[in-house]
Amino acid sequence: VSLPAIISRVELITKNILQDTQGLLRKSRNLPLLYREMTEKKPEVDRQSLFAIRIIVNALTDPVFASKIGSDPVALSFAWHLIEDMEKISDYLLHIAFYLTSTNTLRILKKKPKEELHVIFQSIMDNYSLALASYNKKAIPLANKVFDNHSRNDRRLYDYLYRNQSLWVPVITGYLRRTSSKTRDIAKITINVNTN
Repeated sequence: VSLPAIISRVELITKNILQDTQGLLRKSRNLPLLYREMTEKKPEVDRQSLFAIRIIVNALTDPVFASKIGSDPVALSFAWHLIEDMEKISDYLLHIAFYLTSTNTLRILKKKPKEELHVIFQSIMDNYSLALASYNKKAIPLANKVFDNHSRNDRRLYDYLYRNQSLWVPVITGYLRRTSSKTRDIAKITINVNTN
């Protein structure tokens, strides 16, 4: 049993869902099909997350098992939080994908606002990768950078929302902001786990 391997799988699938959601901004056909393909990835996130949490619970209640996987209780607790944060991110992204594919948002938004939202998505995706790198490398300076990027993305989302007041944009930017906040929470885990 390799907890890091399972966490890595959840990281990868969640990143794929993020890329797919961002990609919807440049699509105009087969949106329901694209959404269905994205939702098919979610059960794997849930399955891997549940598997990781069961491993963590076993390790927290069985010292012999904990010694086999080589983790202390504090690290296991923070790994649990990491798994939950990534699972929540995948939920938020699928909510965004639902509103992009089942409403008239992509038809109403002009090319420039779509591109601007695409850039914000990219920034949040880059910050997600940075947060995971900070966790995997135990790098507090990277985690601090994630906090700065989150604040910048927050301001960009509010500015974008102010300038684009179509019906579903507040919902979409709200879920995108939650995604960015969960990314910041991953960086918080890095700081907490590596601070004496």
